[in-house]
Amino acid sequence: MREWEFVAPLLGFLGFFAMVAFIIFQTMQHRLRMKMVEKGVTSLDLSKMKTPSDNSFKYGLVCIALGVAIFMGLAFERFVPDLGGEFGIAFIPLFIGAALVISALLERKRGKRDSAPA
Repeated sequence: MREWEFVAPLLGFLGFFAMVAFIIFQTMQHRLRMKMVEKGVTSLDLSKMKTPSDNSFKYGLVCIALGVAIFMGLAFERFVPDLGGEFGIAFIPLFIGAALVISALLERKRGKRDSAPA
C-alpha cells in the first residue's frame, strides 16, 4: 500500500458525513423558520435573534482536534507498529469529543460572565 493511498477514501468518507450533516442542519433551520412564521415572528425579529454560541470557535476547535488526532494516529502507527492502526482511528473521536467539551466549558464560562450584573 502506498503511503498516501488512504487519503481519497478518507476524504470521501468525511465528505459524505459532512453532506449528511449539512442536510440535517438545513432541515432543522427550515422547520424552525416555519414554526416562527406560524407564530407570527417577522424576518426583522429573526435578524435580531442572537445565536447561543459562536460556532466558528467550536468548529475551529474541532478542526484542530481532527488534525491533531490524525497526526497522533499516524505517529502512533509508525512508532508503535505492534498495536496496529485501530488505536490511531480511536484518536479521532477522542480528540473531537475533548474539543467539544472544552468548547462547552468555555461557552458556559462566557455565559456566566455575560449574565453577571455589572
